[in-house]
Amino acid sequence: MIKLSYFHRIPLLIAGAYLLGLANVCSAANETHVVFPPLQLFKDFCVDGGWSLVEASQLAEQRHLALVSSEDVPIPDGGPAHKNIWQAETVVGRIGIIIIDAISGSHGHTFTCSVTAPSYSTAFIQSWCRSSFGEPTLTLNKPPSAIEIHWTHPFEDGKVNVILLTRVPNENSALLTVMKHRKDPGTSD
Repeated sequence: MIKLSYFHRIPLLIAGAYLLGLANVCSAANETHVVFPPLQLFKDFCVDGGWSLVEASQLAEQRHLALVSSEDVPIPDGGPAHKNIWQAETVVGRIGIIIIDAISGSHGHTFTCSVTAPSYSTAFIQSWCRSSFGEPTLTLNKPPSAIEIHWTHPFEDGKVNVILLTRVPNENSALLTVMKHRKDPGTSD
């Protein structure tokens, strides 16, 4: 058996730790949303959550999130819509979760779910969105100095739009949104 001195063991330990770290990169990429609260909330409420305000409200209650407001809101064609805003205290600060559940005569059922995030995290969020949803379908410049990036995925009875607004006007935050559109029978478009 070869006996290594203390000074020879240190480089071997560092090399072993490095190799183990490389092995965990793939699993870490899959769990990115777990360690960054805005993405975890976005995934839970907007991506994996249902299509109703009732389901979102139940999830918010289970997580003990503070309900900031709950109100009926107007939509252009006069259909019914309701908006709830919750607030989560996280390690990156306060995160807002905004849900609007609407029924439109021209567009059917639209469920909009948005999560705020610190503006410094937009490059990280954009990278996560690309790995999760593919290449963007549309990118727009929005004043003042913001970018709006869209990922659109149609399905038989509707479509899902994911939108990243890199800076909310007059705020120091970004906004990540999912708009789920499902046509109701008898609606156009």
